[in-house]
Amino acid sequence: MRKPITPSGFRIRELRESLKYSREAFAEKAGISPDFLYHIETTKKDFTTETLKKLCNAFCVSSDYILFGVQNQNQHIEFLLNQMDDNQKSLALDILKIIIIKI
Repeated sequence: MRKPITPSGFRIRELRESLKYSREAFAEKAGISPDFLYHIETTKKDFTTETLKKLCNAFCVSSDYILFGVQNQNQHIEFLLNQMDDNQKSLALDILKIIIIKI
């Protein structure tokens, strides 16, 4: 019997909560069941590389982040921008321009 990858489940839960997803919505987006996600988050079950791939693709995070805690900020920003409509993206770009000018 394989030992669960304990920190990964906790990071997945932190990711879900930081993105303000319910367990059900997060699981649906990743293509897994909410029960299975619960078991992953609580480290009661391990997950396959296929499940890891689904999580990474659905939430634009690297496997390095889920497995080791190494985060690529560009992927996270890309995910957040993809959740915005065109007006929100335009506003975000305007805000970014102001910040860059002030720096």
